[in-house]
Amino acid sequence: MADTRTKNPFLKITLLIASTLTVMSGAAVAPALPKISAAFAHLPNEAMLTKLVLTIPGLFIAIFSPFVGRFIDKHGRIRLFLFGMAAYVITGTAGFWLPDLTSILISRALLGISIAINITTATTLAGDYFEGAERRNFLGTQAAVMALGGTLFVASAGFLADISWRHPFLNYLIALPVLLLCWRFLPEPERAKSTAPKRKFSLSGDYPKEAWLVYFTSFFGMAMFYIVAVHHSYMVQEMGIERSSIQSIGLILCTIFAAIMSQSYGRIAGNRSFRQLYAFAFFVMAIMYALAGSLSNVWLVILFTGLSGLGAGLIMPNGNTWLLQIAPAERRGQFMGGMTTAIFLGQFASPIITQPMVKVSSLSGMHLISAGLMAALALFFFLRARLDGKDGS
Repeated sequence: MADTRTKNPFLKITLLIASTLTVMSGAAVAPALPKISAAFAHLPNEAMLTKLVLTIPGLFIAIFSPFVGRFIDKHGRIRLFLFGMAAYVITGTAGFWLPDLTSILISRALLGISIAINITTATTLAGDYFEGAERRNFLGTQAAVMALGGTLFVASAGFLADISWRHPFLNYLIALPVLLLCWRFLPEPERAKSTAPKRKFSLSGDYPKEAWLVYFTSFFGMAMFYIVAVHHSYMVQEMGIERSSIQSIGLILCTIFAAIMSQSYGRIAGNRSFRQLYAFAFFVMAIMYALAGSLSNVWLVILFTGLSGLGAGLIMPNGNTWLLQIAPAERRGQFMGGMTTAIFLGQFASPIITQPMVKVSSLSGMHLISAGLMAALALFFFLRARLDGKDGS
């Protein structure tokens, strides 16, 4: 740990709570998407524009996270973290009072910048404060708490969306007390000094090949996982369920099961390789998506959509643990900035990748196609694990 202040028990609790806010880029408004579509049905391309309300923060998180990572490596973590938290409150709640879809989309883009600050700094601080098994266990717990936080926000958003499509934006007010906790309990860690000669920034030369593999896998995993947030409400609505609070059940179950698996990551990982864990995660997701896309009973579709979280919950802690293991301490923020970019670029790209699948087939067909892609990636990691043996790097 950076110093004795990091042994304060409130530090870990505060960092975990702060981490939950990062999942609200989409979770806080996902159940309201059909009603937002109805409110702006007069606009051309309203279906795509409405889904951008959910995903455009991901694009701006992806763009700005590398710059955040490099900034916090050079200038420190906490001041920028507190600024990001304050900006999060303002930009997140803006959708409650802004008059039109264009201004809401602009506020969502600014929200993405604040989340880029928050998630990159929160995960980097985990690498600063903890080491070894403690770090691995914290990252699993962090992913679990993020998933559980997402569950609460989705449930809250579902009920608030029954009032109006604007009310879910009030979820972002939860960041106010979290800001005070971060100011009080998170110390600035000591920054590692590099003994290597300074190098100019290079997209190709600054990262080992394992990092690029983690980035790609995180991008793809998030694009597939976000199918639940982007499409599930529409799929359930097609099957006759109109209430937003019920449409959100599948997403709630998915985040609950993801939380269970993330919390268990330290135990599940054991002496298994990172590649083996990826293979298992994508195999489980492929099976559940295939079942959800094959069935006509709405409650079974909701159930198997939820059970896909058993695979999704391993992807983030597995990637974060692998990346923090290979990242030099003095460039930890830069590496985690790249991870944040990969995750949220996947979030933004999810409807862009999957909407054409829906157009050429259907929502069910898109689930089957996605299941095939995940099964192929699971097979890749399974074969790599067999060829390479247990991966300790």
